[in-house]
Amino acid sequence: MYKLKSLALLLLTALSVAACSSDKKEVETASVEELYSKANTYLLDENYAEAIRYLDAVDSRYPFGAYAEQAQLGLIYANYKDSEYTLALANAERFLRLHSNSQHLDFVLYLAGLINTELGDHFLQKAFGTDRASRDPLTLTNALHNFETLQQHFPNSQYAADSAVRANYLRNALARHEQQVAEFYFKRHAYVATVNRVLGLLDTYPDTQATHEALPLLKKSYQAMKLNEPAAKIAELIKQGENKTFAEIPVPEGDVNLVVPNVLSPTAQ
Repeated sequence: MYKLKSLALLLLTALSVAACSSDKKEVETASVEELYSKANTYLLDENYAEAIRYLDAVDSRYPFGAYAEQAQLGLIYANYKDSEYTLALANAERFLRLHSNSQHLDFVLYLAGLINTELGDHFLQKAFGTDRASRDPLTLTNALHNFETLQQHFPNSQYAADSAVRANYLRNALARHEQQVAEFYFKRHAYVATVNRVLGLLDTYPDTQATHEALPLLKKSYQAMKLNEPAAKIAELIKQGENKTFAEIPVPEGDVNLVVPNVLSPTAQ
């Protein structure tokens, strides 16, 4: 099986992770079977804080074998459900390093995409301020990477169809961001910056409505810089797409029914 280099493309310091997880009461001494049984009961009861305590105990006390892999999958899921998104991403990155050949990487990729989307939600919902040109929607780009990687490498996954819907939405959302940044630069007569942004749109998100709508900015910027030949080429491109229409892109809602994969059962899928 291939190996992925990164799930989230988001580096977290060990100090920040430790700061979030160091204030937990000690879990009693017990066998790995007993500890995981309690963790799983808490997961099923949606008591994610307690599940995390016991899963952490399994992971730290029994760091090798199937129970360790099972606990690490559970930690990604439980931290996601408990809105501990940075910890969930740290768990996902660690799982990738330790289990790069796992048959459950599609589950980890899908969760990483959901987590990065959650981290980027404020970016989508909040209106731009005066510093919009300096804003970088990194977590949404990461989410798109997660979903596209899942589609590419796990086309038969139960998460592939929903990942395709989410990836399409994110591509259009990120294209709209680039369009707005291009408009910001154009209004300030920063024509070189405008050209670079719109060319980036054409290269990265060529079939989106935002790219189509940004083409006049490119033409006007070339004209302002007295670059008549490229301006004429863009004018022709605009003319060719005059009657082009774009389907409405719905906002993804909910997610696939998530169940932590079972690596303990020999018949588990």
